[in-house]
Amino acid sequence: CMREKRLFPAKRIFSEMDKRRIPKCVRTYTSMMHLYGRNKKWIKVTRLYREMKEQNIQPTELTFSALIG
Repeated sequence: CMREKRLFPAKRIFSEMDKRRIPKCVRTYTSMMHLYGRNKKWIKVTRLYREMKEQNIQPTELTFSALIG
């Protein structure tokens, strides 16, 4: 599926941010949550939300939209 093809490069970049010590922001998390949601990977969406909250990053309306699906 085309959507899954977009997910893999995004996952790689997202994890690369940690390796390079590049801080993630609400936009980064929300973008990944939307991608996972479009691929029906709801557990990943909720994990990212929890991780975001643990990093003291405040969700936006778009973040909650990604959570709702």
